Amino acid sequence: MYLSKRVLLALVLFSCSSFASTQPKKIEVFYDHSSGSVVETDISGVELVYYRLDKPSSLQGEINNLLPNNLDDAAAFMSRYANSSEGKRQIQAIVDGYQGVGRAYGLGVSKLPATVVDERYVVYGTTDVAKALEIWKQKRGGLHE
Repeated sequence: MYLSKRVLLALVLFSCSSFASTQPKKIEVFYDHSSGSVVETDISGVELVYYRLDKPSSLQGEINNLLPNNLDDAAAFMSRYANSSEGKRQIQAIVDGYQGVGRAYGLGVSKLPATVVDERYVVYGTTDVAKALEIWKQKRGGLHE
């Protein structure tokens, strides 16, 4: 009887760990403006992070459009702008955007859009998290870790 309780406990623990691994902990979505509209989703218990990778260049373009043509005037403008609250927000948004680019590179994302599940699995071609999770779960069924 003692042995069967241990076997039963092992089966229960194995089942629980198998179930837990079917729910990802973190999903990161990488996209650009050509990916179409992105609908941000909320999934209980899952950290979702969205990165628009073309945002830094877009924001830099906005600043460039404000610059005067004269080099001295442009330098003076940038000095004032960088110290203004709007300028600080814009510059921080550019920095944050490039962190997303670095994150995509670090994860090995090679094209957009891409949805990365638990820093290990990449689903290309969609920003729809529900669709990406469906594909991940189908592929995951054939994986052995």
